[in-house]
Amino acid sequence: MAQTVTAGSVSELPPGKIHKIEHGEQVIALVNIDGQFFAVDGVCGHAGGPLCRGEVVAQEKVISCPWHGWEYDLQSGECLMDPSLSQKVFAVQVQDDTVKIEVE
Repeated sequence: MAQTVTAGSVSELPPGKIHKIEHGEQVIALVNIDGQFFAVDGVCGHAGGPLCRGEVVAQEKVISCPWHGWEYDLQSGECLMDPSLSQKVFAVQVQDDTVKIEVE
């Protein structure tokens, strides 16, 4: 059953940074690219690295892992190095000034 997690206000989640959102045992990497929000599983599928400490290529909507540089498409979660290691993506909604993530 899906739940909604409040990540914060838009002003608390500025563009160009990766925001670490924790929900129970789950870690989510939340990215704001020019006001559009993306959320993916925050643990790299390759070697378990912390995607929340990685880098974002805003023009390509890609997040990379700091450990080995593996890249993931923020829209689909697809791993650009090995599609079998795709990351889970989460729906993100902005209601008024509040950013919310749907988790299972």
